[in-house]
Amino acid sequence: YNEHADFEHVYEVAEDCINRYEQTGPESHKAGANSSNDLGYLTGEAAGEMYAVGADAAQKVRKFEVGVNWAERAVTCSPTPRNKVMLVAALMNAGKGEQARALVMTNLSASGPEAKKFKAELNMLRPDVRTGRN
Repeated sequence: YNEHADFEHVYEVAEDCINRYEQTGPESHKAGANSSNDLGYLTGEAAGEMYAVGADAAQKVRKFEVGVNWAERAVTCSPTPRNKVMLVAALMNAGKGEQARALVMTNLSASGPEAKKFKAELNMLRPDVRTGRN
């Protein structure tokens, strides 16, 4: 999916996948479980990606609180720098600038390669999102 996607449709598909994933419960997503959600086994990384796609689509269709919720879940499932920056953007778009700034400061004050990756991802945000002027 990309910048030319029909984000309403992407949002609807993501919402359907996320709802089915959440309705079946985490135990049904473990390897070898009998899954009734048609999603099969999802690793934490795959579940994080599902939530991240949903969060991005929610932002595009201006469902900012849903975007925050799904971005938080993406970070919980897969705490990658990319998912953390998506959460920052979602928080800014939802008018939660203080929470976004706290998340940025926490991640920038860490040391090591993850902090560098976080900073690189953060620098790729559009300037209006980075400053909260969207």
